[in-house]
Amino acid sequence: SLFAPSRGGHPGRRSSRGGAGPGAGTGHQVVTMTPSSSSKTANTTTILILGLLALQVALSAGILLRVNEVYRIALETGSTTRGATTNFAPLVRDVSSDDDPFVGPSDAPITIVEFSDFGCGHCRAAQEALTQVKQDYGDQVRIVYRDFPLEGPGSASFTAAQAAECADDQGAFWVMHDLLFEKQPAFDRGSVRSYAASLGLDVEQFDGCLQSDKYRDEILHDRDDGLSYGVSGTPTFFVNGRRLVGSVSNSVFEQAIEDALKNQ
Repeated sequence: SLFAPSRGGHPGRRSSRGGAGPGAGTGHQVVTMTPSSSSKTANTTTILILGLLALQVALSAGILLRVNEVYRIALETGSTTRGATTNFAPLVRDVSSDDDPFVGPSDAPITIVEFSDFGCGHCRAAQEALTQVKQDYGDQVRIVYRDFPLEGPGSASFTAAQAAECADDQGAFWVMHDLLFEKQPAFDRGSVRSYAASLGLDVEQFDGCLQSDKYRDEILHDRDDGLSYGVSGTPTFFVNGRRLVGSVSNSVFEQAIEDALKNQ
């Protein structure tokens, strides 16, 4: 209890060892409290209780104001979507498209740069939202794919990134892109070779590209660029520099795109 009685003796009594007169044999001397001392004690207790209640009210009000402020900031700067943290962080200036594959007009008012990993489940899930963005905004949007494999050379994800780049040599990046996400996570050399054959690519040329590690440095360059922009996981998107992280929903993409169009 906040108002637990103090431990020790009893109010209105004090110990008296020895001494003469009435009550000496009991070891206690009776002290009579006057009306004025009782009134002072009651007043002091009332003041303490009122002070503690006022403090509690003040603290509660402060906490409520802080919660309201956090909620306001969340509404102004972003939101959380299922399976993803949508981060409307400060703009990242000059996010490069490099020379990486893209869909949409090169002069579109909105550029979405995606840092992704073919072995990432959330990256695969995000493709549906990106398809919807293309349908909804058409020539207003350009989508750029940049590699950000979470594991290095020799890993399945890195091999998949190389396979997509090698397919790009034959003008088949996007169909290989879609097929790799569909076949996730089967990215060994034999599997990606069979994917190239199923797409009608020149398999000998494709094999030569893979075996030579032609795009190893290009993929590592993409990843280094991503790190310089603050990318720490996949997928990460930059909508005209506004960062979104995770399996972003259609509505969040729409909000970011509409905000970017207003700021043109």
